[in-house]
Amino acid sequence: YTLLVQGNVIQSNGTVPEPGTLLLLALALAGLLLQRRYAVLH
Repeated sequence: YTLLVQGNVIQSNGTVPEPGTLLLLALALAGLLLQRRYAVLH
């Protein structure tokens, strides 16, 4: 999922991403951080 989002951002050739794409990227990043935090706690 994260790789798919990153691929879409790279394909935009440095142009400003759409709000939806930016939101998906933020959600993916938040999910990664939460997974790491839970992994450390448990």
